[in-house]
Amino acid sequence: MDGLVQTGPKAYINVDRLNHNFSLIQNHAENCSIMCIVKANGYGHGGVLVSQALEKAGCKWFGVFTHEEGIELRNAGLNQNIFILCKLNKVALEAAVEYNFSLNLSSWDDFELLEQFYSKKQILPKAHLKIDTGMTRLGFDFKDTDAVLDKIVNFKALDCEGLYSHFSTADEGDLRYAHTQLKRFQTIIHKAEQKGVRFRYTHCSNSGALLTLPESKFNMLRVGLLLYGVYPSDKVPRSIPVKSVMDFKGTVVEIRKIDAGVPVSYGGIWTSKKDTHIGVVQSGFADGVPRPWFENGTVGYRGRRYPLAGRICMDQLTVDFGNDDIAIGDEVLFWGEDHGIQISIEEISKDILSTPYVIFTGLSNRVKRIPVS
Repeated sequence: MDGLVQTGPKAYINVDRLNHNFSLIQNHAENCSIMCIVKANGYGHGGVLVSQALEKAGCKWFGVFTHEEGIELRNAGLNQNIFILCKLNKVALEAAVEYNFSLNLSSWDDFELLEQFYSKKQILPKAHLKIDTGMTRLGFDFKDTDAVLDKIVNFKALDCEGLYSHFSTADEGDLRYAHTQLKRFQTIIHKAEQKGVRFRYTHCSNSGALLTLPESKFNMLRVGLLLYGVYPSDKVPRSIPVKSVMDFKGTVVEIRKIDAGVPVSYGGIWTSKKDTHIGVVQSGFADGVPRPWFENGTVGYRGRRYPLAGRICMDQLTVDFGNDDIAIGDEVLFWGEDHGIQISIEEISKDILSTPYVIFTGLSNRVKRIPVS
């Protein structure tokens, strides 16, 4: 590939901005440990890339969803703590012992699996106990708290180093239900103390709660979206001035001069209103450019915004550049910053009734992640 031009989509990952965000979050967290959530390929940013950068910046904990994601980080040389968030299973349990992962303990079946594994191997990985306070997803029922803690007390072979739960509405504006969840979590902590159960790590706060519920910090935070420079909703305070980490771009591979009245792209729903130049960009919805964005969408180029022309295709999209000078090989900005132009992923997600989480994690493996400073 030496000497060849990369014409496909590129996600430039600004490591300085990532480090900036991590530093701000550290300051805001005060004395809490921070678990950086890098699941789903680092929210589309490149799991290995961002984890290596964050490890150099001083991060001691990383959260992934599957053991395969954890193994990928270990194989890339990551030495810090890795927590697996998915439902415990036998394969993940074996991997946790081999690769030194901490696992999610969230159901009575998990206890049974751990006991069976220990009876054969005489070894267990560390675990974090999850009790559901209102998300109604993974986690022991809150009403079973006493029985679960009693089980922890009697399971001498298990090092249950963490206790955690997850907010469902901490970024929704109305925090009444989040406060209910927080009170339940505080009750769990109190009961654990009464039974002599000591957890080294207690965590409930996510990106939203970090901004809206400072009393939910405890001694560890789990931070995902905020780390990548995006606020979890428009209902949270912007008290931590994070910077967008990703600049997502595509390359102009063809320029078409067309007359007024010419239809462009599938369905012919977009027609040129005057003589113009159409730039063909080699990126499409299979790469992660959201297809619904074609209706109101723009790209950035040399300090200006230009409208999309017609439907976004699987591998390509078209842009109306009017009579401005453009060049084959130049890049256009889908979201991020370039030449003084900012196109936020929040703007795009709001327009197409989606979320930054969905759009970020929709970036495919065809997108080249490139670290920049």
